[in-house]
Amino acid sequence: MITFTILLIQLLLFFFLNTSTVIAANVFPGQNWLIKTPAEVGLSDVKLTEFSTRVGGTGVVIKDGYMVKTWGTATAHGGWASASKPVISTLLFFAVQEGKIPNVDYQIKNLGWNLSSKDQTLTFRHLGDMVSGYARGESPGAAWAYNDYAIKLYKLSLLEKVYGTSANNAAAVENLYIAANRLGPLQFQDGNLFVTASGTVRVNMTPRDFARIGWFWLNKGKWDTQQLLPQSYFDNYMKPGVSGSISRTSQGGNDYLGIGTDGGGSDQSAVGPGVYGFNWWFNAKKATGNEYLWPDAPLDTFSADGHFGKEVMVIIPSLNLVVAARGNWGNTFNLSGMNASLKILKDSFTGVSASPLPTQTNTQTPTPTQKPGDADGDGKVDGLDYVVWLNHYNQQAAGSGNGDFNNSGKVDGLDYVIWLNNYNI
Repeated sequence: MITFTILLIQLLLFFFLNTSTVIAANVFPGQNWLIKTPAEVGLSDVKLTEFSTRVGGTGVVIKDGYMVKTWGTATAHGGWASASKPVISTLLFFAVQEGKIPNVDYQIKNLGWNLSSKDQTLTFRHLGDMVSGYARGESPGAAWAYNDYAIKLYKLSLLEKVYGTSANNAAAVENLYIAANRLGPLQFQDGNLFVTASGTVRVNMTPRDFARIGWFWLNKGKWDTQQLLPQSYFDNYMKPGVSGSISRTSQGGNDYLGIGTDGGGSDQSAVGPGVYGFNWWFNAKKATGNEYLWPDAPLDTFSADGHFGKEVMVIIPSLNLVVAARGNWGNTFNLSGMNASLKILKDSFTGVSASPLPTQTNTQTPTPTQKPGDADGDGKVDGLDYVVWLNHYNQQAAGSGNGDFNNSGKVDGLDYVIWLNNYNI
């Protein structure tokens, strides 16, 4: 019964967070990231150090638009492998906005590709969701295949067919992306965003520049005062796009266009149905096992992932958090791997800011003995307290009685973490 109750509550939270506005995502870097200490944004430096030590390598933590943690060399350029795939989907959205193509369901045969009869209905959405069927035996949309031949087709279709830019010219591709009407306002501070390697252009960003891509997605296409892409694109596509009922590919095929691979093979992972969409992995229910991808992470967590846990960017909208790191997060699909790393991140939220916002005049001060997360004061942290939090979510309302468990003056994702960490204890 307890398991069912917590699952129901988390499902309600997932629905609510995905139909609401982004929480307090209104601080943006200029040429440089603004810096705060972990304590100033309600994070435990001890836990963040535990996390960074576990992952190793180099990385950054962004909270509320501030850089609060770096390790390794955050200014070091490097590849992001498959974690860079959402960069392609970002350009797809710009192509739609600019009228280069009508929508994400545009069939790429219209771009001049000599597709086989089986692949005539192949669309950009199929490519972004890894259900294209290219270099496999199934028709577009019929089977899941984590497929780097299809990603190469995705990249070539956008860069060369839609934008007329060579996929081997790093400088030209960078200029395409950082145009003033695209990602130029993000002001990437380290430059040299792309490099040509293994016959194609690849992302070559520093962790602190790559994190700007994540902050752009978390803010649903907004950067500072500019809405660079319509929020509706992110409402519609920043979620799993692959049906949980679709089967994994079982039929081989060939790269009949002769374009080559963007890195790996045409069938690299059984995991994907129910949790993948436009090159992101989402913390949704997997097609097998009736389990969430990362059960110890907030339900709205999603990530870009290279080499299944080596190059990773994680975004948690409910906590206003972006982490970009190259190291070893642990295997993406193992509970002791990525899930354990994400749990440390979640547990780093103390819910207490060193510089709390002024409380409102209608404050409701908790008693000294009241449990964290106990909104109704009955001595238990349960679903009733969650309902109080939900009813005041994103409001300027102070005190535990309103769901403001950290007394910041606003009911937000940090308060949810406090409730969740104390649920049924």
